[in-house]
Amino acid sequence: MPIREDVDYRVGDAVDLEAVARRSVTQEGSAAVDRILNAVIPDALATVEPSPPEPLPVARLLSSRRDDSMTFALPRVDRAGRAHDQQVVDAAAWLPGEPIEVIATTHAVVFRPHPNGLLKVAPTRCVTIPAATRRRFSIAAGDRVLLAAIEAHRTVIAYPLTTLDEALAAFHSTSPAR
Repeated sequence: MPIREDVDYRVGDAVDLEAVARRSVTQEGSAAVDRILNAVIPDALATVEPSPPEPLPVARLLSSRRDDSMTFALPRVDRAGRAHDQQVVDAAAWLPGEPIEVIATTHAVVFRPHPNGLLKVAPTRCVTIPAATRRRFSIAAGDRVLLAAIEAHRTVIAYPLTTLDEALAAFHSTSPAR
């Protein structure tokens, strides 16, 4: 049965699908589509340009003055992402099983105790860098990282050696020759 404009079809009615496929959209049909779209999508939204997405907040490192007590170590990272150094973990006063929050910044990874932290301090009391973070900073098994424990804040910061390379290159390129 061919499609007729003046008939109100119901579910289950027999319809000639070929006729539907061949039928071109008429001016009247196009106007009907426009009326439906305008009812569903108001013009006010059509003129609004989407705003660019806001950048995600960047974790700020705790400011550390020279008089804060800090402990440093340069351990190797094992296959599981563990950097073993008891002095750093002792300086941060972390306890086995304590939840730790991991914040990956542009150039370093910050670890600090947090009730909703996804990592737990291992019984061996090491700093564990998650796999996704190791990939982001290109840290492979056997690579060294600089661990800096800020005792007053119970925080440990892991710096990949690429970050240290960049910092030293910037320092030496701007400092006068001695």
